[in-house]
Amino acid sequence: ASKVEVRLASRRNHLGQWAILTVRDHGPGIPPEEVEKIFESGVQAAGHREGYGLGLGICRRLVDEAGGEIRASNAPGGGALFEVELPVRSPR
Repeated sequence: ASKVEVRLASRRNHLGQWAILTVRDHGPGIPPEEVEKIFESGVQAAGHREGYGLGLGICRRLVDEAGGEIRASNAPGGGALFEVELPVRSPR
């Protein structure tokens, strides 16, 4: 198992306030040709044999429904990097 870093930050732009969740591991990363495919239901990154490949597809749907964005990339120095941006709404 590799070390996982989780960060939460906020950002303001012309569209409002955003919560930024960043998750980074220090494993082998994601093959470049699979970076966008891993968000499809039933798809797993190369070398992963456990589970059904549903988690990131579900994450993308939830983030889309909330009006946010989710991205995957390879971190400088190795490992996978996921960034989720969600709009912050005032409580009612």
